[in-house]
Amino acid sequence: MQPDALVPEGRAEESVLHDLINALLQENLLEMLDRAAVQTDPHALITSPDFALAEGEIYLHLPLGNGRAMLFRGRRSPFLQPYRLSRPPVLLTAATGAGLQWQALSPVEVMHTLAEHLPGTEALPNLAGFRQDLQDAVAQTALSLTAARPVAEAASASRPSLVDWERLAALRDRPFHPSARTKGGWDTAEYRAFSPEFGAAFGLHWLAVRRDFVQQSPAATGAEVAPALLDNAGQRELAASFAAAGINCADYLALPVHPWQMDHVLPALYANELASDICVPVARNLGRFVATSSVRSLAPAGGGALHLKLPIGIYSLGALRLLPPRYMHNGVRAQALLEHLIGVEPLLARQLHLCGEERWWAFTASGADPFSDKPGHLACLLRTYPAPLMEDPETTVIPMSALAVLTPEGETPAAARILRARHGDATGDRQVLDLFAEVCRRLTEVALLCFRYGVMPELHGQNVLLAVRAGRVEGVLLRDHDTLRVHLPWMERAGLPDPGYMVKPNTPNTLINPTPEELLMYFQTLGVQVNLFAIADALARAHAIEEAAFWQTIRDTLEDAIAAFAFPAPVRAVLERQLLRSETWPVKLVLTPLLRRQGTGGGSMPSGTGEIPNPLRYLPAGARRGARER
Repeated sequence: MQPDALVPEGRAEESVLHDLINALLQENLLEMLDRAAVQTDPHALITSPDFALAEGEIYLHLPLGNGRAMLFRGRRSPFLQPYRLSRPPVLLTAATGAGLQWQALSPVEVMHTLAEHLPGTEALPNLAGFRQDLQDAVAQTALSLTAARPVAEAASASRPSLVDWERLAALRDRPFHPSARTKGGWDTAEYRAFSPEFGAAFGLHWLAVRRDFVQQSPAATGAEVAPALLDNAGQRELAASFAAAGINCADYLALPVHPWQMDHVLPALYANELASDICVPVARNLGRFVATSSVRSLAPAGGGALHLKLPIGIYSLGALRLLPPRYMHNGVRAQALLEHLIGVEPLLARQLHLCGEERWWAFTASGADPFSDKPGHLACLLRTYPAPLMEDPETTVIPMSALAVLTPEGETPAAARILRARHGDATGDRQVLDLFAEVCRRLTEVALLCFRYGVMPELHGQNVLLAVRAGRVEGVLLRDHDTLRVHLPWMERAGLPDPGYMVKPNTPNTLINPTPEELLMYFQTLGVQVNLFAIADALARAHAIEEAAFWQTIRDTLEDAIAAFAFPAPVRAVLERQLLRSETWPVKLVLTPLLRRQGTGGGSMPSGTGEIPNPLRYLPAGARRGARER
């Protein structure tokens, strides 16, 4: 059956299966890649015409013992990993007296089969939880696909809003992660009500919290949350709810709560506070908001530059979507650092924009553990988008993750829109690669200029937005500053202040990096391998362009930036060595840390790093010259 003939459930299973097998191969989980053998003779394995090889395909044959094996078609890959799944199915074969029998495996069945037949699963305590994640991922991806057509149509309208682009970005979510679509804790109705693809507007619940149990950022001191989020009628209704509950604003602060959080988390977690009137529910369904691609960030249904970030106690990417006070504290410090950096680096001042995230409020109890999960379940942050970008009728702000979306029809709506603005309908390979080069330049220049000062923003596609004007990418907008990473010696040398992050004592943290190489890793992994490669992968498939041309563009862009900027000698040396000459690159592990997780993991995503061959060192003969001449 051709992919375009598949129902959403079939497409969803194929999508999750691709990401799962490719992640298993890249991470060599359970030594799967080491155990597998490459075969090119179909008669040595299976004779079904539905499982024939196309040109360039090979079979990967994984012996499982007792005459069983896992078998699937793949392609050799010179970039990021040696092999990738080329197309389903993935088969479990068994040698019997009646001959070779086989069955196609779902993603959940793949993990069950590996766990049953390969040694080493005792070191993966979260295996059962991950299988449930995969089952949820298939179901929720299928739901998401039912919204794909109207979402793509909205992105093709005369002037899409930021929320339209966020809905499109949500169709891909975090690229290459097999359980990225999983929103653990939501049933089908809740997924449709609160996930961004469906664009459903909903009201917020409001909880009055005694002011002596609220901490806030300096910028929020003395301020109220409700006037920023509710119209006059909503504020009057909230005030009437306070009066009806017999409480006054002098003693209590009204905090917004996601309706799912109020119904499913707070009654148990805050039972004591609710019983003792430290927290008092006062209103339901006030205001109208829609989810953005991160799910916990909400935009006003009527539009506007002020968004709201709320905690939701669901699991996504192996972590609870909390809003711990220390994260927001660190975000304020990071924003101030970026603003200082923009002030001292003229090149950044011209192309880097920041969302304002300095106003936040959170529950806190005197003497409570500041690093516990509980305060992160009752908090809020106001995010302000820069007015010059949002109010300019000629500028469109697009999350980079939207450019990585390939629809079931094989289209890339975000890239197609920019290409039409640049070239009309005359779009060929050269125009596609030129656009990709411009996107690369904007991201790379910001990353390397920040690195020069010992700073590296979070550069995955959900966190970085592009400012596009008349089809040209003119700038980069950053949000979610709470993971701005630093290397303090270089910052000190450049005269930048220590941000004063709050980190949990005696635990690993990724914010403060002891070496510049570790700092640069976050550009190599999140910026290049996740963000830029996701866009390249979508464009390569949509336009049938060789992947090597996109990797060549990335290398050319890096070489140009390193040559163009007056980097200090130590900075230039690290960039040239780690990016261009090193035999290996770091890679973010997706499955291994998630499978090894014990307990809830709180609000921190399971994280680990491996090593792969440097994707910029390998290019087939003539590829570099050919890519430049296209």
